[in-house]
Amino acid sequence: MRLIKAKKSSSKQKISVYYENDVKSKYKDYKTYKLKSGEPEYRVFFVPNKKVKNFKILALTFVSMDKNSKITYDTKVLYSTKTLTPKKPLLADIEYLSEGIPNLGISYVDSSGKTRKFVVYQSGKDESVQLSKEEF
Repeated sequence: MRLIKAKKSSSKQKISVYYENDVKSKYKDYKTYKLKSGEPEYRVFFVPNKKVKNFKILALTFVSMDKNSKITYDTKVLYSTKTLTPKKPLLADIEYLSEGIPNLGISYVDSSGKTRKFVVYQSGKDESVQLSKEEF
């Protein structure tokens, strides 16, 4: 019997998020989202590994939580662009990141046509900015 190792697919689409100061020197050309008023607490890059369509930054407002801990949010589009690419990522102003229930999300349509949704949060371990898959 011959065993075949499963290969991890390198074609999987994903978006990475970084603080501006950690990666700005890598990007000369990028899209920007600026707050309408006030100073941002953070500025972060959203960088896809492949082109994505219909990218959105969403404000999330807690509505309720069911007995299985599934949270329901109201959403408001803060920013949208038809495409986001590795060569032209997005530098976004972030007003604040909630320490509890997430207050910010992103969504995009991948190459298979499926809408992907993630919450944006700050790690309690090392304070890095992170994405976590979640329906909202």
